[in-house]
Amino acid sequence: MERLAICSKLFYDRDVIEKHKKILELEKQIDNLKNELKEPRSFFHSRDQWDFFKQVMYDDIKETIERCIFNDHEYDHMEWIGLTPIQEIQIGGCIEKHLVRLTEQKIWPDRIAHDVIMYSLKAMFESLHSTNQWMYIYHTMSRSELADMIYKHITWLLDDETHSPNILEKIPIFECKQCQEETDFINEKDICVVCEYENGI
Repeated sequence: MERLAICSKLFYDRDVIEKHKKILELEKQIDNLKNELKEPRSFFHSRDQWDFFKQVMYDDIKETIERCIFNDHEYDHMEWIGLTPIQEIQIGGCIEKHLVRLTEQKIWPDRIAHDVIMYSLKAMFESLHSTNQWMYIYHTMSRSELADMIYKHITWLLDDETHSPNILEKIPIFECKQCQEETDFINEKDICVVCEYENGI
């Protein structure tokens, strides 16, 4: 009977240890997913470096939109369905590519590019279509004006520096050139708000 108790305890202990290892492994996976889903942060040495990154991204987005709108085949299909699936893939892919470069992550950029920005853009086209305004817009706006409307919608969501909150505003981290502290915002002289206020810069 004593041997049976020892044997049972040995198997029980081994099972508990294996389950504990599995729990630790699952907790680690959960932590990794939480880190991937939370808003990422990226360090920039100066305001100019951040502005340059955004300008390169926005230029590429604008070129991609124009390529999509000036493609005769896709443009013809827009008359009946608004934004085409190929346009959604190309524009969303362009945005995602730059967000991956910015954050060095995969999940957050994919979610923002496709589930937030492209979904918002598709919702705009759907509302225009369902209120019978799309046909009027399609036939009265030039392709350049239509491309510009899409571009401005996307940059407004990302960060066109006209409003807050926006998607990109909390991502950059800067180092103040005066106090060397990390901060969310620096002025054009790369000085944080506290130093700017204290020194009247």
